[in-house]
Amino acid sequence: IRYSKTKMLILLTVFCIILFVILDIIFSNSVLQITEYEICTEKLDNNIKVVHLTDIHNNEFGKNNEKLVEKIKAQKPDIVCITGDLINMHSDDTTVATNLIEELSLLFPVFISFGNHESQYQNLKKADLKNIFEDAGAIVLDFTYEDIEIRGTKLRIGGFYGYGFAEDHEVARDNESYFLNEFQDTDRYKILLAHMPFSWYHGESLDYWNIDLVLSGHTHGGQIRLPFLGGLYASDIGWFPGRECGIYYSQNENSVMVLSRGLGSTEIVPRFNNLTENVVIELTNGRE
Repeated sequence: IRYSKTKMLILLTVFCIILFVILDIIFSNSVLQITEYEICTEKLDNNIKVVHLTDIHNNEFGKNNEKLVEKIKAQKPDIVCITGDLINMHSDDTTVATNLIEELSLLFPVFISFGNHESQYQNLKKADLKNIFEDAGAIVLDFTYEDIEIRGTKLRIGGFYGYGFAEDHEVARDNESYFLNEFQDTDRYKILLAHMPFSWYHGESLDYWNIDLVLSGHTHGGQIRLPFLGGLYASDIGWFPGRECGIYYSQNENSVMVLSRGLGSTEIVPRFNNLTENVVIELTNGRE
């Protein structure tokens, strides 16, 4: 079979594009990027370092996630917060998630809230993930909170799987409002683990609730990121969401949400041009 130069060029171009896409997908799903934020607050007596992980979806970086654990260990955090979707809803078991929890909880306090995949996994498998994750060493926050102290600094850390719309919003849920009212009733610095980000920057929840720091995920950074355009699609938001990762402040700048691109993918669509993200947050008191 003889091919013209034009056909050969087309075939070569198509081959190069396919090869580029395959290599980028492998790269995006296996290379860990550390994103650092500094948040200044007068509520703290001492600086606190938080590592935020989300949307792992059974992804592994080395055996038993040893590369991820080493990255986190090098950051020397005070606490590790995981905002859901450690697993996929159709996972055969929870081994990847529990192995990671076991490794991390030997080094740091690990706090976990659920995402939509944990919720659906429990319904499908009739499993109690709260007990499973707690047996592995984590503190699971499911419409609950913990008051802790780090080097004299008092924190309240809570978590829930829900949206958290303002009480006067048309789709506000009573159980979420009840929990958030109780959670915010303290002078401690408040960190909320909330997998679903939509209400916090689209529904004005960040301005409504008296919460200092919200950690969130779910959007995967738009899953597929296009040059100059950003994320392609995010659940609950739609096509070209515009705000699919990053740091967002309330109007009075008293509250802040950190939205991570996450560390994995669902079974359906792989990440493309979208490095996995390990978020490190330095909470500082603003004093030299």
